[in-house]
Amino acid sequence: MESKRIDFYFTFLVGFGIAYGTLFPLPELPINQNNDKLTHIISFLILVFPISFLRQDKIIKVNFFSMIFGIGIEIIQPFVNRYGDINDVIANSIGILIGTILAKIFFKKITRGSFLL
Repeated sequence: MESKRIDFYFTFLVGFGIAYGTLFPLPELPINQNNDKLTHIISFLILVFPISFLRQDKIIKVNFFSMIFGIGIEIIQPFVNRYGDINDVIANSIGILIGTILAKIFFKKITRGSFLL
């Protein structure tokens, strides 16, 4: 399987996992909703890194659709007994930014032949 397909399938699976984990209805609302920001950052970092790394020419599209995906989740969450939170959108955006920056750094290091930091 060619690498440009692998990144797409991996990104799709991660996106599905994020959607399932954030949109699965809860029997009751959680008491403390602010302790999950690091999870949002890491999830969206993992979502954008592989496709941003392997498709440098698509980074703007990847970031745009990842942002729309994160915002869409937050809009839907109140309908499945969860909180929709602007702070989650901010955490998602931070994860997207970090994932993109790391992808660009690793891409430059690998293409220059200086992968070891």
